[in-house]
Amino acid sequence: MEDQNTNQPLFCLNLDDRLKQSLQKCASWAGIAAVTSIIGSALSFIEYFITRSRMEQYAAYRFRRESGATDFLGEFIALGIGILFFILQYNFATKTKNGIVGNSQELINQGLSNLSAYFKVFGIIVIILMAFVVLFLLV
Repeated sequence: MEDQNTNQPLFCLNLDDRLKQSLQKCASWAGIAAVTSIIGSALSFIEYFITRSRMEQYAAYRFRRESGATDFLGEFIALGIGILFFILQYNFATKTKNGIVGNSQELINQGLSNLSAYFKVFGIIVIILMAFVVLFLLV
């Protein structure tokens, strides 16, 4: 029987200069998108508390809307999703850049794995939101 080396990757990715530049640009934009998304999530969370305090301030003049745990839970879930997206995008950006600079196939694979996880999570969230839209249209 032949000895087969099981440590070899299934696909050996050869990086030419053009592919390295493209991956580096993609990683740079992902880093910018990650920072922008976490800032947006944080500002949204802060804006929730500002709006809530203003609503309590003007409650005597307008209709009283009971906002409670569900509003906070929704904001908390949105913040959690924003943080998860930030982590996945940031890991893709840093690991891919470091892998290209250090010529490390393992780091590039880890970076692309984070990008894959990002799109999987994004797809699951879109499917869940579409299910809620269909549910609300039927009811």
